[in-house]
Amino acid sequence: MKGSVSRLVTVVIAFLCPTFTSAQTSLLPPAYASKLGSPAVLEQAKRGIAQNLIIELNVGSLEQDFAVRRKRIEAARRANSPLARPDQEAAVDRQAQIDDIAEVEDLKGRLKTAKEEVLPGLQIAGLRVIRNFEHSPVFLASVPDFQALYAILADPRVRLVNSDAPIQATATWPSAYQDLAIIGAPPLSATSKIGAGTRVAVLDTSAFLAGLPGWNPSVVDACLPYSGINMSNANLGKGNCRVLNAYNFSTPSNIDGSYCANPYYNTVGPVCVGHEHGTLNMEIVMRTAPGAWISALQVFDNSGNGSESYILAALDWVIANYNKSPRIAAISMSVATNPTTKYTSSCPNVSTASRLATLLSYGVVPVLSVGNKGWKDGVNAPGCVPGVLAVGATTDSSTPAQSYPEAACSDPAFGSDRVPCFSNNHPTLPIVLAPGVAIGANSSTSETKTSTGTSQAVPHVAGEVAILRGSDVYGYTKSAAQIVNIVGGTGSPVVDRNITKTRVNIQKAISPPTLGALTTSPYIIETYIGKSAQIPVWAWDTTRAAMPNPALTWSSSNTAIARVDGYGNVTGVSIGSVSISIKSGSVTTSATVSVKTAPNPCYSNPNCGNM
Repeated sequence: MKGSVSRLVTVVIAFLCPTFTSAQTSLLPPAYASKLGSPAVLEQAKRGIAQNLIIELNVGSLEQDFAVRRKRIEAARRANSPLARPDQEAAVDRQAQIDDIAEVEDLKGRLKTAKEEVLPGLQIAGLRVIRNFEHSPVFLASVPDFQALYAILADPRVRLVNSDAPIQATATWPSAYQDLAIIGAPPLSATSKIGAGTRVAVLDTSAFLAGLPGWNPSVVDACLPYSGINMSNANLGKGNCRVLNAYNFSTPSNIDGSYCANPYYNTVGPVCVGHEHGTLNMEIVMRTAPGAWISALQVFDNSGNGSESYILAALDWVIANYNKSPRIAAISMSVATNPTTKYTSSCPNVSTASRLATLLSYGVVPVLSVGNKGWKDGVNAPGCVPGVLAVGATTDSSTPAQSYPEAACSDPAFGSDRVPCFSNNHPTLPIVLAPGVAIGANSSTSETKTSTGTSQAVPHVAGEVAILRGSDVYGYTKSAAQIVNIVGGTGSPVVDRNITKTRVNIQKAISPPTLGALTTSPYIIETYIGKSAQIPVWAWDTTRAAMPNPALTWSSSNTAIARVDGYGNVTGVSIGSVSISIKSGSVTTSATVSVKTAPNPCYSNPNCGNM
């Protein structure tokens, strides 16, 4: 019987994967082609090149149901804690942890079943699993040729296929300034509103937790001692050490204790290549939110190389562990995936997008770099993933003239709150800004070594999220989307080549100003049938100070004459006038739009009719 089943599966695969000529390989059915996150996957397969591909399954409502159950556990914990006697609070928290662990194991089992139903047929087609992500409907596999790729795309249970693209840290140039004051961060001596009881997962290179030569003593010196180049989690989270745990996801084993954290330099240089990047970014988080804890998750190997599958492994760990005390408030990830690819719109189909969306649904805010290529019309992934906090860089004080080789651009000397030429940007993609030029390792004024890049901007914002998630600010009474809106709507506007974005301000986010008024053009706005016009709108707080980016609702008094989208773009439908209502909470204003017939193209050119 077992042999008959095997022969049946082989026949099915042969039917799905006939031998293809080179001309036929370009004729993928549209439904199959839509599952490809990158056209490069198809091109490589057509040339017969074996690839390591990230394959995501369509598991329907499984993960959504799981998210709902985990939220119920958290809601029950919040409801029961105030009712418990002081000696019972620990028991309430323990029960919530037990319940959550049970849910995690349940999802893990269901995902394993889903994968076991899919894999046998695909393995007959030549697919070989390299790495499984236990808490996600995703696995990394070696796919030998076009025939195997076709079998994967033909399976209705497969949602998305992406290449395991290389990744790059987004700090670039060593360049020494005051970053914390300009964003309103609390002093290191503060005892409230410092992110206490929260944790930030830093996905980065390894870290040199003894401090770096040329830098003042590290704020994480208390995490020593270690044994050799490996950090034992038994030494972490004790005393003054703010690093709670550390894991290396650059190998399939994810072995506890393999995190590369060399506490010394040897005669041939650093044992852990690239660890300066992770060191500085962990320090920035802890200086911004001195009460927060760190989970150090290594997504580059000890030679400084990385790929998207390493990031997926780390995100898989966060999905399983985000709700363990202290709860993970944010992910700080100063990494560009497939770094030469420019995204000019949102990117819901990159490999990390669904995992980041899952974490957003749990209340974890991903804080990601936009990249350092100098693009002003696009960003790097995953900073283009919908719903995340994408972060670009600003100056925090007077800055000398500087050249940036990676972006092939130079800046003159200028003051604070200027966007450096290397920082990617986009007119409509949601991006916030934070200091990222010449950022030092600690708050001392005697810094002698610094680094520059959007990488250094990201951990400032991750620290802000940790502060906002603290129980003495918002805690978990607000969703991840609401936290993202608070961060993006409470800073100061900064202009970058006619693109206005918000530079974050923690104190304003803690006590946001109240919207007092909306204003728009006092004149009639004209457009034509089939054409669009942008309605300007300005927001003011109760002191008449300008407010950046309030959430607005737009509506047309007559959509048969003109329609308006969520960004204030109004499109003419027929001749007439309409009132466009603009609303934020209880504050409203309106603009008048007149729709006309498009003018005769020959009106100003008497010769055009003779052409």
